[in-house]
Amino acid sequence: MLERVLDELWLVPSLVLRVLRGKLSPTIAWWLLDTWWPFRAARRLRSRARIWRARRYRGEDEFHSSLNMDVEAMLDMTEAEREAYMEDLIRRRDQLHRRFT
Repeated sequence: MLERVLDELWLVPSLVLRVLRGKLSPTIAWWLLDTWWPFRAARRLRSRARIWRARRYRGEDEFHSSLNMDVEAMLDMTEAEREAYMEDLIRRRDQLHRRFT
C-alpha cells in the first residue's frame, strides 16, 4: 500500500504546475485530487481530528468556532454519521447556551 501511495505522489505537484501554467482549470485539479483516494483518506483523518477536538471543548463562550457546523467533515460522513454529528452539535450548543443564560 505504501508503494502505491509513493508511486502516485507525482500527481499532486504535476497538477499544481499545470494550474500555475494555466494549462489546467483549478476546478478540474480540485476534482482530480478529491477523487484520489489518499487525498480523501487524509481529509477524513483531519476532519475526525477536528471533530474530536471540538467535542472536548468546554468553552467560556457559546459562540466559539468549535460549535460551527464542519461542512468539510460532513462530506465524508454517511447519513447515520451526519445525523449523530448534528445531534451532538445541537446538544453541545444547547448546553453552552443554558450555561450562559
